[in-house]
Amino acid sequence: MTEGRSERHRRPHLRPDMPDLLGDPDPADRTAAAHATAAAVLQAARSEPGTAPRLLDLADRVGLDEMAELWRGSGSDTLPGTLWSLYLLRSWVHRNGAEAARVFAVGERVAEVSTAVAGVAH
Repeated sequence: MTEGRSERHRRPHLRPDMPDLLGDPDPADRTAAAHATAAAVLQAARSEPGTAPRLLDLADRVGLDEMAELWRGSGSDTLPGTLWSLYLLRSWVHRNGAEAARVFAVGERVAEVSTAVAGVAH
């Protein structure tokens, strides 16, 4: 090995004339945003009476596709993952309620299901 500064490793740096390259967001930032938006929705729904129905109406009229897409990658045991599952289930029931009822009835015969789900008519 020869001595001298030219042999040492240096950190790379972007030159000012290089174009900005956009990449995927940092997964940690995406996870933090998913948790923050899920917590904000839950807090808003709990904050005062009447807010939860307005949020559901907003989901029906406008959709929450951007937030749901953000929540989709979260684990099923997390708040955003749970909200995504509920949003997906609610969307399916609204789009094809008869099929959802048929699948539920078939599953009810082979697996024990709680018969009381808040806000869901049997």
